[in-house]
Amino acid sequence: MEQDNITEIKSLPKTKKKTVEPGVIYLSRIPNGMTVRSFKEILGRYGTITHCYLQPDEKTVTKKGRKYSEGWIEYSDKKISKRVALSLNCQRVGIKKRSKWYDELWNMKYLSNFKWFHLTERLEYERALREQKLRKEVTQAKKETSFHIQNIGKSKKMRKMEKKKKEKPEEFKDDQKPDRLFSYKLKDTENEILARKTSRNNDSLKSFNPDNYVNPKSVKANTSFLKNIFSGGL
Repeated sequence: MEQDNITEIKSLPKTKKKTVEPGVIYLSRIPNGMTVRSFKEILGRYGTITHCYLQPDEKTVTKKGRKYSEGWIEYSDKKISKRVALSLNCQRVGIKKRSKWYDELWNMKYLSNFKWFHLTERLEYERALREQKLRKEVTQAKKETSFHIQNIGKSKKMRKMEKKKKEKPEEFKDDQKPDRLFSYKLKDTENEILARKTSRNNDSLKSFNPDNYVNPKSVKANTSFLKNIFSGGL
């Protein structure tokens, strides 16, 4: 019987261990004067941190150090992330009164179904946009600079020209004369030639008088009749 129990125990299926998934917490505000190192030291007490990123605030750069506007932190287990977000949200950052963050409060939220690669993709996209904007600004600045340089060169030339005109006006007398006008006669087109011929034919028809018209046959007959008279009928 004992051997049967042992075989039954051995034949039982092994339970699969659940894979531990990491969890990400978003912090909408980072306490003033907090660095990445101090940030990790404080929140690292609650679990193993796998990733951490604080967004630098470029608008408020001070001599004391860089400020951060927001941040993300990932724990190795999402259960820890949920527990940390629920327990620390709206709580004091500094536990002791001597802490410089005693009056600061945590503002954090657990991001469900959010993976760390989502954040890296977003940061990469924002970086590409900043680089594209910077390239456009540099290109525009170069165009404006070259335009101003050209205008400066033109203005210098004009000033030199005006100065030379005042000093030696005789050299610029020819320039003050008006330009000669040249006229060129172009060949008539086919339509213009045809229109001219048509107008001539119309003019000839208008000037035609039937009373003055002499028939060539009658002129020939009169000529032969006169010859008979003066030649004696020969």
